[in-house]
Amino acid sequence: METYLIRLSETPKKTLKTIPGFTLQKIVLSENVLVDYDVMEPRRGTPIHRHPSEEIWFIVRGKGFIKVRGKRYEFEEHDFLYVPAGVEHQLVNTGEGTLEYVAVLSPPMEPSKDLIVVEEFSSEHLTG
Repeated sequence: METYLIRLSETPKKTLKTIPGFTLQKIVLSENVLVDYDVMEPRRGTPIHRHPSEEIWFIVRGKGFIKVRGKRYEFEEHDFLYVPAGVEHQLVNTGEGTLEYVAVLSPPMEPSKDLIVVEEFSSEHLTG
């Protein structure tokens, strides 16, 4: 990859059919790392899932919780989150505004083949 400056405003947005209320922008996709800028609508969340990539998040805006191996951890703006590869987890926006974060995955993964959904998101997940 020979790109040294990537402008978020010039990066296409993509919605995922599998996660309603969620958009992502692929910032970097290389042999070793995938970096996304993600936005989640209020009171939404990811399914409980796992994948073969370790994942790090930097919370830009909003608040919520991450559930890792069944344990809930509250987060807010400017927190970092980490989940090792292969560990079940879920990210939930409990705020009234959007949740915006940078997600870093290594190695890169393809959700359609690498994401293993354990349980779909439901409003019951909002209470943890």
